[in-house]
Amino acid sequence: MRLFAFVMSLLGVFVYLLFHFSFWAAFGAMYVVGMVVVALIAGFGEHQASSQLGWNAPSESGQLK
Repeated sequence: MRLFAFVMSLLGVFVYLLFHFSFWAAFGAMYVVGMVVVALIAGFGEHQASSQLGWNAPSESGQLK
């Protein structure tokens, strides 16, 4: 349900920009917002993966046994 609401809000923003500006302005704005979302997801995913790797990594004393 949250995904549906998110997609509908994006569609609403796109239609609003489409009626008030040109298609390319609306398309460019949505493209920029999409790239920002992708960058945020990639940044948070990298942070989470690095913390998980540090947590699961074996210590040197564990490797020597």
